Amino acid sequence: AIVHGILEVFTNYFALLDSSQRDQLTGLFNRYSLESNLDRLWSMLSANMHASDSESDLRINDPRTYWLCILDVDHFKKINQNFGHMIGDEVLIMVTRLLQSALRKSDLLYRYGGEEFVAIIAADDLAAAIEAFDRCRIRIEQFDFPQVGHVTISGGFSNADPSVLPQEIMNRTDSALYAAKDAGRNRIYHYATLVEEGVLQQVETGSIDLF
Repeated sequence: AIVHGILEVFTNYFALLDSSQRDQLTGLFNRYSLESNLDRLWSMLSANMHASDSESDLRINDPRTYWLCILDVDHFKKINQNFGHMIGDEVLIMVTRLLQSALRKSDLLYRYGGEEFVAIIAADDLAAAIEAFDRCRIRIEQFDFPQVGHVTISGGFSNADPSVLPQEIMNRTDSALYAAKDAGRNRIYHYATLVEEGVLQQVETGSIDLF
């Protein structure tokens, strides 16, 4: 009876812990969970980048690059205004399912807040990252949403550089997202490419001292 009681306490504890990290509408991990995972991911990437040859057994067995993307449902406020919040919620749930179907099981997807989602993926290079994120965009663009019709998303993404603070990477992706919206929406832009083209000006706000 004592053991059963202890197990029940731990079961309830972990259920509450999981609940606090998940969005109630979509079931995705939430912003709090994202912020916690970013710190762990950056520590992992930094350790992998600076591991010496003698520490090769501690390296992550994954040579790919990680990419972080903010995805935003276009004109979502109009959807709520024209069809009501219940239909708006249904759109968010369907967008979640479509994003999950476009991404791999190993990719991470979060509801960042409102109509914004964050995806973190591993890809061999920029071309592979573009293909993955554009697959998400196309999957949603081609879907016929009940009552609403067609919905689109815009996005901005950046390389998850472990030498740069996670918040700066979020700022970069957010800048690329707004550039995508300013350019007409229904597109996904890469931050570094926009900087190279002169569309955005890079402003460094901080970096991680790894030595």
